[in-house]
Amino acid sequence: MDIRHFIGIDVSKNTLDWAVYANKGIIWQIQSENSPLA
Repeated sequence: MDIRHFIGIDVSKNTLDWAVYANKGIIWQIQSENSPLA
């Protein structure tokens, strides 16, 4: 099995940082608010 992509999530009190990594580095990155939906 050849793994080509990695998904990373960094959880902090106020934000969630999302990223997708490939062999050449970060290919997608976004930050969202860390709050429950009502």
